[in-house]
Amino acid sequence: MKRMILALTLGAPTLGALLLATTARAEKPDVSGRKWARQCVVALNDDDARVRESASRAIGALGTDWVPDLVAAALRIDGEAAWTAFEHALARMGQSEAAFALAGCRSRWPKASVERLTSLQDRLEDTRVVLPSENKPIENEPGVEARVRRLLAHLETANSYSSMDEGVAAVIAIGRPAIPALVRIMREVHGVDPGGAGTIRRGAQDALAGIVDVTDVPFLRELVVDGIDDAALALRRIGGDAARDALLAAVTQGHASHLLVDALRGFAGDPAVHTALITWLEGHGEFGSYDVGRVAEFLGEAGAREAGPILDRLLGIPLRDECRARVAAARAQLGGKNGLAVLIDVLGTSPNNNVEIRDGTRLRAGNSLNRLTGKAWFKGGYDDHFSAIGNFDEAARQYREWWTTAESRVRFDLVRRRWLD
Repeated sequence: MKRMILALTLGAPTLGALLLATTARAEKPDVSGRKWARQCVVALNDDDARVRESASRAIGALGTDWVPDLVAAALRIDGEAAWTAFEHALARMGQSEAAFALAGCRSRWPKASVERLTSLQDRLEDTRVVLPSENKPIENEPGVEARVRRLLAHLETANSYSSMDEGVAAVIAIGRPAIPALVRIMREVHGVDPGGAGTIRRGAQDALAGIVDVTDVPFLRELVVDGIDDAALALRRIGGDAARDALLAAVTQGHASHLLVDALRGFAGDPAVHTALITWLEGHGEFGSYDVGRVAEFLGEAGAREAGPILDRLLGIPLRDECRARVAAARAQLGGKNGLAVLIDVLGTSPNNNVEIRDGTRLRAGNSLNRLTGKAWFKGGYDDHFSAIGNFDEAARQYREWWTTAESRVRFDLVRRRWLD
């Protein structure tokens, strides 16, 4: 067949856009994006294995929002090698996440491809897809690090970051030789956020996640255990038991940043994840940090009722305001009335450690109360200056009046995950 230059012309703007999107930050499909995706699907049929691999990596970097459009183009996939490359592409999005996305768009499966896609969904659900590896050690190639740093240099002073950054796309196109430079950048900026350190961190995270595969889990595990949580996104993308165990190893070592917790969302129903995070809360909860609130929030959303005792204990000690609101919402999500009481208290601007609760925290409490009770008494949001606004005092009064009579009769509906009176 005619040689598809798309997958090899790594500097092309179209492929730059395809290579760059990630599971966590991929932009939504649009008309031009769908066209590019179809071109990459067609490129999976190429006779050259390098073209197929490049196209597979490009598709894999798009993220699960694109799965319905990719499936619709499955009729263009021809032959075992092309289907294998497509399987690898979906696995790179995170196997469990890709399987869920496949199931969600079953109505769009081409009839001629149903048998293939059913088998693929089963393999992804069981995390049985083994991604290819070059089986070569990752070595420092002359000139590669300088090239990577040059491509990412603009992020050092950037005030914002786009998930379609062409410099990051070009780093992904370099492939595995770029990994040592990306790891060094992550170590250099870890814990530092002056100027553009935050944006270059984002760029390095996306680039690494767009390159690695399941064979890289051991070195990614070392990174997160060392506290370099920028590698968590890559583990989330890889998915499977090995990635989960690597993330939990970091939690066991005392790390539970928002990046790690977000990476664990694909395993939210796993009892081992619940146990590890509960144990972490027991050892770190009293500090009342932002991470404590995020871990509590994760457990609440996951329905981990075994977290009730530690959340009760945390609500009985002084916590930072936003952390207290998150812990309270989590406890209420797990059937604890005390969580509702604390949320009402937070919404009413009660002092905590002699510091008045900020409106952003009250906004969180009001929205949580609405969601958990089915009421709509709180109305709020953000103004043009991103300041939290709302009818805080009025809603707090309504919720307090309701609570005086409802406290004894409300019950938690486990199915709806809501309080009923």
